[in-house]
Amino acid sequence: MGGPRFIQIRASAGSGKTFALTRRFLELLRASRPFIPPSACGAEDPDGFAWPEIMAVTFTNKAATEMKERVVAALKGRALGQDSPTAQAWSPELAALFLERILRHYHLLNIRTIDSLLSRLVQMFALDLGLPPDFEAVFDDEELFGPLYDALLAAARDPSRPEAALLERSVDSLLHLERVNGFWLQERLRDRLKDVFTHVLRSPCKPLSDATELSALLADYHAEFTRVAAEVDSALAADDIKLLANFRKYLDHCLLSKPEDEPKDSVYAAKESIVACLPKACQGLAMPEHEQVYARFREQAEAYRTIWTALTGAGRLAPFLDLAHLLLGRLADQERELGLVLASAWPLLASRLLGHDGGVPEAFCRLGVTLRHLLMDEFQDTSRDQWRAVLPLAQECLSRGGSLLYVGDVKQAIYGWRGGEARLFEEVGSDVALMAIADLEQEDLVYNWRSRRQVVEFNNTFFGLLESSDNARAVAEVLLPDSAPEDAKALLAEDLWRSFAMCRQQVPAKNHDATGLVRVRTVAASSADELETETHGLLTSLIEDLRERGRDWSEIAILVRSNAQASLVAGWLLEEGAPVITENSLELASHPLVRQLVAFLAFLDYPLDGLAFWQCLQGEELFLDACGRSRQEFADWLAGQDTSSVAWRFRRDFPDLWEAWFAPFLSRAGLMSPYDLVMRALDIFGVLRRRPEDEPFAQRFLEVLHRAEERGFRSLSTFLDFWRRKGGEERLPMPEHVDAVRILTIHKSKGLEFPVAIVPFHHWPAGPDHSLAQVGDPAAGASLLVPMRKELGLQYWQRHCQGLLEQVNLLYVAWTRASEELHAFVPPEGLTRATLVTALDLMLGLAGRSEEDALMQVGQPPRRMRQEEVAPLAKLHSAQAAQAETTPANTETLVRWLPRLKVYRHFSADTQYGFTQSERGNVFHAALEYLAWLGADGDICGEAMESAVAKALSLYPLSKDLREQAADELRQGLGWFLGLPQAAHWLRNGRPETSLLNEDGKVLRADLLVELDNELHVIDFKTGMPASDHREQVLGYMRLVARADGRPVRGYLAYLDRRELQEVIPGTGGMAA
Repeated sequence: MGGPRFIQIRASAGSGKTFALTRRFLELLRASRPFIPPSACGAEDPDGFAWPEIMAVTFTNKAATEMKERVVAALKGRALGQDSPTAQAWSPELAALFLERILRHYHLLNIRTIDSLLSRLVQMFALDLGLPPDFEAVFDDEELFGPLYDALLAAARDPSRPEAALLERSVDSLLHLERVNGFWLQERLRDRLKDVFTHVLRSPCKPLSDATELSALLADYHAEFTRVAAEVDSALAADDIKLLANFRKYLDHCLLSKPEDEPKDSVYAAKESIVACLPKACQGLAMPEHEQVYARFREQAEAYRTIWTALTGAGRLAPFLDLAHLLLGRLADQERELGLVLASAWPLLASRLLGHDGGVPEAFCRLGVTLRHLLMDEFQDTSRDQWRAVLPLAQECLSRGGSLLYVGDVKQAIYGWRGGEARLFEEVGSDVALMAIADLEQEDLVYNWRSRRQVVEFNNTFFGLLESSDNARAVAEVLLPDSAPEDAKALLAEDLWRSFAMCRQQVPAKNHDATGLVRVRTVAASSADELETETHGLLTSLIEDLRERGRDWSEIAILVRSNAQASLVAGWLLEEGAPVITENSLELASHPLVRQLVAFLAFLDYPLDGLAFWQCLQGEELFLDACGRSRQEFADWLAGQDTSSVAWRFRRDFPDLWEAWFAPFLSRAGLMSPYDLVMRALDIFGVLRRRPEDEPFAQRFLEVLHRAEERGFRSLSTFLDFWRRKGGEERLPMPEHVDAVRILTIHKSKGLEFPVAIVPFHHWPAGPDHSLAQVGDPAAGASLLVPMRKELGLQYWQRHCQGLLEQVNLLYVAWTRASEELHAFVPPEGLTRATLVTALDLMLGLAGRSEEDALMQVGQPPRRMRQEEVAPLAKLHSAQAAQAETTPANTETLVRWLPRLKVYRHFSADTQYGFTQSERGNVFHAALEYLAWLGADGDICGEAMESAVAKALSLYPLSKDLREQAADELRQGLGWFLGLPQAAHWLRNGRPETSLLNEDGKVLRADLLVELDNELHVIDFKTGMPASDHREQVLGYMRLVARADGRPVRGYLAYLDRRELQEVIPGTGGMAA
């Protein structure tokens, strides 16, 4: 196909990007040879290239699957003699030949995601990297960070270990340098360390973290700053020029400051001229040399403020950085041990492998195939690390006479938070190394094949405003706060102008006459609550109007910014009886059947888990429908029971149900895998026969079980632990043929289209950036890792501008999803703090909306009459409510499940403190438990007893007098007990808080169980007056221990405050002192 080709395609929304990629892939396929290439390690074939040497890289698995399907469908159509727009040049015979080859070797059809490409490369070099070749990808850093952090805390318990010192420095940084408020530091400490760990994991450069070096650098910069300030002072004093009082104070503050003092923010550090800092009587005395020295001071003040922020920020993060590198050093061992590799590390690993001489040929040799043509989709969402890894492959393709084609649209760059770098789209087009091989060919897809004329023309008018640099500047000024510097406003204006240059699209002839509609309505509201109420009403009315005009539920999509907004809108529509599908409604962990199956597994794993067993009993999907009983029956039964095990009482009171439904599983729980247990449960309980609508969730759960088993989670305990950590991420794919309103986030809607798109909210938050930044320090010859703060200057504003640009891109993505109707509800300007609303108000005014108009409309509603009459939402809701009254309870059609709020009470919340008899007993028990631990390795000394007293009393907020009184009681009681001849042996060899299971399945706990050679001792500690139930309690323990062990058992009651030891003798009705 000629020489090398370097092609850039700009593809706006709905312009047929996937069509263009598929057509290009098929063109290359037609020019290739229809057989498998020889080994990549051999000589290059001079006669052309084979079809597996064509690679298309997409952003998501869904896009890769869709493109594969399109390629196969196009070849199949041509093989059958049908027309195919993407494969018109193919003869039926050639299409049939290639189709047969591809289907026989489908794994060689090289259409994959960029993640799968990088994963494959790393896998081929796994042994060189010290990794197992069959490693498993981990997309959540927490999966490996969590165990590393736990090991760190465990090691830090030894004060001699380096982890302890680093952890202490990190806590000091939070408390004293970052001034973190609140009592609980654990989560803040962990979150901060994880942020730093994640950063260093993705960054090849090691930032400076030595506290001494950072302090020395700060001292140097401070000295230079004060020197320049002294220059100003001495230059003006030499000519007897007085200063304004406030400037004098500011200058004195600078001269007397210390390196650790935060630089004072003053308007006198940013005046255009020294004259503005002088009283009127002295302004005429200012000379050019005074202006020069003040200009140096002004520049130095701004630079010092930025440098001070960077160096002090780096100092706060220094201990966390050292800890992060410590964890990073242990990460490789953990990856090898667990067979896991973080997906976030793939780009750096692949870049390292391919970047050296001979790296690409060796990679081709190991992959078994070379590359000649590379096609990349959604390039605006590619990260720099990903492109750095792929670049050697692209250069190799061009140097071998092949091609590089990349497609994207910077207006749809909405994944900056995930590392996507939209600027790469233009940067790659001007890459010197690539252009040295082939000149860049640019192509614009100018037609919008998705939307009707009115929708396209509205978006052309609205977003086309940003093609004007003046309009882009005006929008940038309202998006940014007033305090933003001029450089930031100019930067955002240029980014807006560049992103939306040539954004106007043409309408193909097929859509010229079709009717479309755009309605942008300003919501009349004066408060946030009223805004929500009015939006609710407008949305309900709009849905009713759409239904009356013949729209199916499935034609309507509601696009929101967050899952919280999705839940809110779903609740509104469900109240009105409308069927909805959200991303959260497809979560496996939220579906009732899956929740009951997980509870069933939890019960089988630990039969004493009463809550899990009760969830099984109350589940209609699994148990109630199968056994023909009702929830109320079991609720009434539970209300009359004691506190023993629920499962054991159920076995006693419902033996037939127990033997039929639960006993068979319990007897095999240790022998069957979780997958087999669930398969058996679905069969025995007849779930899929009774509830075929739940089959997709059941099948998906079985798939999760199978994958978990392949990963090594083969027992009930390990699977349940896996499910607790990862179950919330599992979802069903969004169904395409269900008649229900789709509610999804704008990010998830990218690449999709809907007949009707509704965007009900536009007050999207753009809060302060609390992420980390790596800044360079030329003087130090190293970089610094710092918290992102406004005082960092341009770097902060660059990040802030990127976030604001992404908000405008999100608006573009949302408003270009509609093929026939677009509806948007916009809050009134000034009601919210969201600057996007202000920008919207400005742009809508420029687009032709008058200030008096609450509705801006383009086009007319397409009307499609139904054969049947459609009930309004209110009547639909009433009809469903009436139906519910006549429907049996076990045919629940709408399931709502809400998380319960757990409220924990802490002693410090009490207003009156005391030391009750119950609390006295609890404190004595706690102290003895500490003593048992302390005495496990030898004799207990007085220091150990004092430590136990202090730890036990820390559980209660006592006044000073009560604390001293309680401490005395504890010392006397514990001293008496430790003086007993048996005490030392009991504490060294006993097991505190030993669990015993009685006949009813209730768990009892003996305070101390001691195993001797020929007998066992049970000791129970008490305070207060002796009581008969104390004896019965110990006798119960003795019976259970004797039955389990068979050896003689002796029981004792130790009254610590009375300093009495009584032996409990069975059959005597009394006790021996």
